[in-house]
Amino acid sequence: MNFGEEEFDKIIISIANIQGFIISTKEYDKITPNQVIELSVSGLPVGQYFIIIGDGISYKSFQMIKY
Repeated sequence: MNFGEEEFDKIIISIANIQGFIISTKEYDKITPNQVIELSVSGLPVGQYFIIIGDGISYKSFQMIKY
């Protein structure tokens, strides 16, 4: 994930299963412009997931399908 030109004090990234249960959450501090964060999904079984990214004020979610 690339956060573009924005800078954040804190970012929380969660992975939820298709039923909406959070199965993983990780917090990152001091996100600098153009910083790239890699998420490892190798331990997840095949299926659909939601990636939820927030800064404590606003959140965005993305759907992911692991094959």
